[in-house]
Amino acid sequence: MLCINVRAISNPEGTEDQAVQGVYQVMFNDDVEGSQAKLASIALDIFHGQISIDDLDNFEISVLDEDGYPVMLDGAHEDYSASDCGTVECISETPMYVPGSDEGLDAEALDNKYNHDGEGEHPLHTRADWRAEVAEENTLLGYWAWIENILSGD
Repeated sequence: MLCINVRAISNPEGTEDQAVQGVYQVMFNDDVEGSQAKLASIALDIFHGQISIDDLDNFEISVLDEDGYPVMLDGAHEDYSASDCGTVECISETPMYVPGSDEGLDAEALDNKYNHDGEGEHPLHTRADWRAEVAEENTLLGYWAWIENILSGD
């Protein structure tokens, strides 16, 4: 099973784009086969063929395996050549957190990634966790700097 994970990285202005965020399960036609990378590329074609997005720059779109890990795409695949090879179904309106996707991001980049509407937080480290750390005097860092510190292993 492959899924398409769609997460807004900025505030999508189009009303249709606002509803796109989430996780989509891809169901392939019976005759579709290939390597994991080839299937991931076909899955992305199917998604783009059925789900309209006005401004792709507003989103981080990735193909995930059944365990939620990113799948590399087939570099030799011709984009949009297999959009009729299956169907997609939205299985969650909440995007999945992709392990490792925040590596190397500083506090400002994390803020931009998760806090585009002003009320966001990291999916693994909540503001409540941070407030508890501040209350226990374990950190003096602001929320996003605290997240950066955790992710960097410092």
